[in-house]
Amino acid sequence: MDQIFVGGWASSGSRVLQQILERAGYYVGIKDKDRNESYDYLGRMLVVDPKSIYLEMIPTFERWYTQRDNELEFKAMLWATTLGKKKWSLKHGQFMLIVPDLKKWYPNAKFILTVRHPVDNLLRTTSFEKFIPSYSEIDKRLQRYSLITRSALLHTDHVVRLEDLCYKPEAAISKLFNMLNIEDDPKKYLDIIKTPDSLGCRGDLKLNNEIIELLGYDN
Repeated sequence: MDQIFVGGWASSGSRVLQQILERAGYYVGIKDKDRNESYDYLGRMLVVDPKSIYLEMIPTFERWYTQRDNELEFKAMLWATTLGKKKWSLKHGQFMLIVPDLKKWYPNAKFILTVRHPVDNLLRTTSFEKFIPSYSEIDKRLQRYSLITRSALLHTDHVVRLEDLCYKPEAAISKLFNMLNIEDDPKKYLDIIKTPDSLGCRGDLKLNNEIIELLGYDN
């Protein structure tokens, strides 16, 4: 498969996934020296960046979500982003919101969703904020997480769990490659994967939501 869209919540492993795909021969964007990450310019321009000279020109996810009429704009930006290459993988968290459009505009493309344990994920992302969320606040965010993730799963071709990449990397990469028809040895990619210190940060905190079980996790 030569066209891939990667989406997922922050800190769910999408960066690692892109590094694996890049080594497998996919174009993933220009190297960002500050974050040691390859960014596609499409994803970068779609982030609301006050310094971006493209801000006046580009569609936003909010417009996509409400109007869903920006296919030509998106395809023009994607072509410019990939420099016309045929084999690419583009990453943006908010691709989750427009998967039906992506699959309609690129019917041969695959959408890969990266996840980690939802409670783990929420605690990790809230750690960037200036307050410690209460139990009720985490539960409220989990409901929003569930709504968006369940919607994306309806159109997802493959789910990559960060825990599987970290604890069972060879098997996780093998499943990914089988789905993409990539014939290569997963062992050649193991050095890319580093287990983040925050994995398992939920400790004994338990919340009940069907999305946890749906993604294959225990509460």
